[in-house]
Amino acid sequence: MKNRIPAIHVLLTLLLTTGLLIACDEEEVCDQSVYSSLNIGFYKSGDGKQDTSVQNFSCYGLGADSMLYDIQNNLSRLALPLNPSTRSCSFVMIFDSIPDTLIFSYDQELVFVSYPCGFAPHYSITENYESHNVIDSITIENSEVNPQSEENVKIYL
Repeated sequence: MKNRIPAIHVLLTLLLTTGLLIACDEEEVCDQSVYSSLNIGFYKSGDGKQDTSVQNFSCYGLGADSMLYDIQNNLSRLALPLNPSTRSCSFVMIFDSIPDTLIFSYDQELVFVSYPCGFAPHYSITENYESHNVIDSITIENSEVNPQSEENVKIYL
């Protein structure tokens, strides 16, 4: 009987170890972006085809505690974060110390990307407002804001 107990222990240990190894899943790495940002380009008003770069540009979100862009030069494109816990975001853009305000309202849904990546917020711009100190006008080129978005908004100066 003494010889059978160690054999049973070895067999149980072997079965448990095999079961644990089979149950462990190899950890997958997320190789897709789940970050959705509002992509904006600057253009000269008039022709609307030529993109332009801005000098001494700063930008912050109203209610945020930090600058998104702080005194940037030669900037022709930017990406702004949308807040997933609200249905609108307001930004102050400062062009050579002259401020303009942009407000975007949007709908949001979470879209499943993959098991390792989880969910990504997808937004749909429903309304926009802008002040007109430096900004002449804006157009929404693509109202769908998701991780694969190209340019969503054109700002004409």
